Amino acid sequence: MSEPICEASSFCTDGIPFQALIENITDAVILADLKGKVIYANHQARAICGLSTLNGSDSSVFRLFPQAQVPQISLQFERALKQETGDPIEIRFGVDLSWFKLTVFPVIAGIVGFSFHDFSTKRRLQIISQSQRDAMRLALSGAKLQDVLTILVNAVEKVTDFQAVSGISLVSEDELSLVCAAAPSMPKETRQNFDNIKIDGDTPLGKCCITRDVVSAHINSSSDFNDFCKSTQALGLQSFWCRPILSAESRTVLGTFCLFHRERLTPLPDDIDVINALSKTAAIIF
Repeated sequence: MSEPICEASSFCTDGIPFQALIENITDAVILADLKGKVIYANHQARAICGLSTLNGSDSSVFRLFPQAQVPQISLQFERALKQETGDPIEIRFGVDLSWFKLTVFPVIAGIVGFSFHDFSTKRRLQIISQSQRDAMRLALSGAKLQDVLTILVNAVEKVTDFQAVSGISLVSEDELSLVCAAAPSMPKETRQNFDNIKIDGDTPLGKCCITRDVVSAHINSSSDFNDFCKSTQALGLQSFWCRPILSAESRTVLGTFCLFHRERLTPLPDDIDVINALSKTAAIIF
């Protein structure tokens, strides 16, 4: 039998309803008891986490977070029970997998608060500007093109919290194929399948160049790129997305910027925004 998440008006301290204190705060806030059971979540937290009802078996606040970060959050929780506030933790979670700064803090005896400050836009802009500066500085110093492009690829993977593998391919001198120019996180055996790809409609990278538009594919269900899908599925890849890198005048296709996922999903808007911005940087460097 499920029960609704505790409404703020039913929880008071010093005679003041928590609804008056927390419900209208712009940041998301969750309150948990000393066992970690969620006893209150304001409107922002319910929207971010997709919370509506909780039952006894799944009401732990820790189930809301990525498993890899639960140990660190648990330590912060223990500190809060001792009336200590820890340092903010950068975390990507929630329905939209946005970036937040999580602060775990003591409320009253036996009650711990979790506040989430959304800084996805700020973080995205920081990553874009920093990688652009680093890439341009390296290019002006005469570094190898692969090293310069690697900076841009690494920036995209950082935005995805390293849950995706990114790569840049360049059009060959004879304009008949694509050559993998930078894919530092891609295993060698995988990279071989994406090198010297013909520019035609048989692969998503080739089609991306021909159509000058974004191309995506779910590897295990696409019938458009049979050979490509078979080779990538054997390597454990499930989803693919790429966009063309166009010259400054947008007249010439210089290459492609792509993402490979091991899960079936579509890139998030934040991921796409970064690739779009860094594709323009790559075009300037070429």
